[in-house]
Amino acid sequence: MSKKKVLIRNKDWITIKDNGIIYLQSKLLLDNGFNHGFFTKVSGDNKNKSLSKLFSPGTCIYSLHQVHGSEIIKTSELSSNKLKKADGIFSDQDNQGLWIYTADCIPILIGDMKNRYVAAVHSGWRGLAKGILRNTIETIKEWGFDKQNLLIALGPAISINNYIVSKSTINSIYLDFNKNKNYQFNDFIKYMISTGCIKITNTPEEFLLDIRLTAKIQLKNEGIKENQISINSNCTYSESSYFQSWRREKIKSRQWSFISSN
Repeated sequence: MSKKKVLIRNKDWITIKDNGIIYLQSKLLLDNGFNHGFFTKVSGDNKNKSLSKLFSPGTCIYSLHQVHGSEIIKTSELSSNKLKKADGIFSDQDNQGLWIYTADCIPILIGDMKNRYVAAVHSGWRGLAKGILRNTIETIKEWGFDKQNLLIALGPAISINNYIVSKSTINSIYLDFNKNKNYQFNDFIKYMISTGCIKITNTPEEFLLDIRLTAKIQLKNEGIKENQISINSNCTYSESSYFQSWRREKIKSRQWSFISSN
């Protein structure tokens, strides 16, 4: 018997405890009928097969060998006995559960309001620099889906105040950003500061980076509107009781996120 309890609720996100498992849901996805969850480390044995039995029973489970790249693939391209190297999955049938794992990177869940298909994407700064979000939107369009029907939730990740990156990292993001624009690097820095995506530090070769806000900027550059995007504010680094963090712990531990097609 479920013992579901809402721990935290705001206008955009809900934190729930259910049979000892704590997870988060985006109201943008939830209010539009998408079964999903961003799990914390308070999740039992933290295996996607076990979690799927509790939260998405009866769905086929799909996951990836994530490599910080930019490829997104259909579930029909995946084998049940071998994980494929990629960082995004798109459902092409009903009754499919898409699972991605993260520690400090962004778990991104996407629902198509019209066709009810879904996608799950993993992205850190490398994915942003390699254009995974642009590739995701372009690929979904190539497969015949309208980007205006998409709802996109960006889950728990490391926050800007805990994420120091090098100037070369910012330059990598700049090079991808500048593919269709004509910014000089210093102008790009000023733009990123003005949008809140980066903050300066006392060291000229280092910056503080907000990867979720940077992802949002990239999505909007691809024609996704403000009301199609929901960003979670939880920090995986600072909230040690809830989340695994590579930067904090330096060990390969993570939490799962899933979304399932109707």
